[in-house]
Amino acid sequence: MNKKGIYLPTLVALTAFLLAYATLTVLTTNTSIAGEAGKNQIDIIQLYQKGEFIRQYIKQSARNSINDALNEFGKNGGLRKEGCKSENEFVWNNECKPNKEDYLLYFDNNFKNYLNLNNKIPKLDFDYTIQDNNLIVKSKNSLLFEINNDNITLKEKKVIDFSVKDVGYDHWIKEASQTFNVDENLIRAVINVESNYNPTSISNKDAYGLMQIREIAFKDVKNKFNVEWDFEDAKFNPRLNILTGTAYLKLQLDKFKNIDLALAAYNAGPSRVASLGKIPELKETQNYVKKVNNELNRITGSVVSSDIKRETIVTGTYERDPSFIEKINFNFNILDELHSEVMKSKECLKTKDITFDLSNCIEDKKGLQWNLNREDRFIKFEIITNFKLLTNKNNNLIQENMILMFKFDPERE
Repeated sequence: MNKKGIYLPTLVALTAFLLAYATLTVLTTNTSIAGEAGKNQIDIIQLYQKGEFIRQYIKQSARNSINDALNEFGKNGGLRKEGCKSENEFVWNNECKPNKEDYLLYFDNNFKNYLNLNNKIPKLDFDYTIQDNNLIVKSKNSLLFEINNDNITLKEKKVIDFSVKDVGYDHWIKEASQTFNVDENLIRAVINVESNYNPTSISNKDAYGLMQIREIAFKDVKNKFNVEWDFEDAKFNPRLNILTGTAYLKLQLDKFKNIDLALAAYNAGPSRVASLGKIPELKETQNYVKKVNNELNRITGSVVSSDIKRETIVTGTYERDPSFIEKINFNFNILDELHSEVMKSKECLKTKDITFDLSNCIEDKKGLQWNLNREDRFIKFEIITNFKLLTNKNNNLIQENMILMFKFDPERE
């Protein structure tokens, strides 16, 4: 998809907007107001840079924490609860199973430790979920930067994100953007025009939710991307609706290689656009393409609007949502399979003596290396996975395989 001229880098777009506005202020007869407005615009740039630095610090802290948490998670057998310990080592049994919820506890601890290293980062409150090996980190607060105030304050409800309407779907928009390689600002513009961010919106043409998806469009998405959900799920579920709508938009972008034609196809249907080779002469579709482009320009700051000028001059604020998505890549689903294999090995491990290679008690090793040793009544396990982690050895970062380490009592009923 050709993004040139449409998807401007945010800082470049912001600078272009401020320069445009500075030009306009020169023309005003009230030079004192113009001067104050121009100063505010320069200060807004500095607030933007400060906000982007902090967001990048938060994201890098998350990447480090994902790695460190997986290291701890493995060394503790994928467990966290104290009730699963025996002599300070974690034990697998029917009640104590490795799971991604315990991983999130390790992540949370590491993540907060990284953030606490920088005293400029305020105390943020995050919620974590893992979906399809994506770590979704959603902040309950936004970061608010203000002119003439060096401190960063927190707001529970978002007011402005320089000109981006943010109503709490940012993490799902980012997920859809990364999944289907569609610019997230274009997704926001479509959502705003389609439903004004109303997740329960229904049109008289049987289009549903944030991105006003229709069943015929869903069938195209299902055929192309083989998504796991069905149309009924996607109608009003914000995440699935955004993923479906973005996937359908991606189909049109790939087909027409042109933003305006893709938007026209999203609105009027790809067959009609393909047969004409241009935007149909339909008032609704013509207006739709214009509205989405206007909204996209407003979001990227490439057009100066009176609303944006008033917000920046009057409030002197810049607000940023620190929510984000990061890939984990580790397959958490394999944990249930490994736990099942260990439980099935119980009778074999009970009867074999010290001369027997206990790893032969594992029927299906899942292509992994298993090291088993008897320690009193316990069997000590080390399962060497294929997942690579960065570890620090003698101040050098090296890649090593993640190892699951735990104990198992085959005599326990």
